[in-house]
Amino acid sequence: MKINKNKGFTLLELMVVVAIAAIMVALAAPSLSRTYQNQQLEGGKDLFLRHLSQARLEAMSRGERVALCSANAAMDDCDLAANAAAATASARFWGSGWIMFVDRNGNGAVDDGEVIIQKGTTVARDVGVWQGNPVNGLIGYVGYGPSGRGYTRTAAGISQNVRTRFCMVDRRFTVGVNERYFREISIDFLGRVRDRSRTGEQLGSSTAANGPQCVGGANLCSQVQPGGISVCRKEAGL
Repeated sequence: MKINKNKGFTLLELMVVVAIAAIMVALAAPSLSRTYQNQQLEGGKDLFLRHLSQARLEAMSRGERVALCSANAAMDDCDLAANAAAATASARFWGSGWIMFVDRNGNGAVDDGEVIIQKGTTVARDVGVWQGNPVNGLIGYVGYGPSGRGYTRTAAGISQNVRTRFCMVDRRFTVGVNERYFREISIDFLGRVRDRSRTGEQLGSSTAANGPQCVGGANLCSQVQPGGISVCRKEAGL
């Protein structure tokens, strides 16, 4: 009589396989987490870049002013406090949300008859969007005219030239350590939107409420870190 041998696994063999699998998962987990966070950061940058570019195209196709502004809590109008002349660190933050709308009179508010075209936010991605000081105008508002030329609101009305930058970072960003977790978008005097996704050079940091006041050609972005540290970064030229 032929006896069939048991070809199954022993308990010891099974435990060894499970242990090896657990080690492999533990080694792969940080890499997968970094990949996911990188995708979220890149996706947040792409979303904001796409909406800025869309606003310009909408203005040209509609033949009227179209703007992006940092939104209020209800996401149905601009956050007027963020458009104050003395921009605070909180006023620089766009990550809570923004709206794209037809701003026919250029007053920085969604009035009756003015259409909201698009809304966006990077909150779910855990990505912060911060605006650097514009060369002209106020924080929290970027508009485009029918020609595609960019402008921003001023205390006296509309400035036809806008030059500003937007920084995108996530929780991994640390000055001098993890600076690669940083994305940047710039808008030049003609309103052209550029993806400047590189680290750039650190210029300085400050604990002042408004962060470093960056002006002129440097035109830097500020990002408030936990503990109130503001970071200023530089790239030459626009």
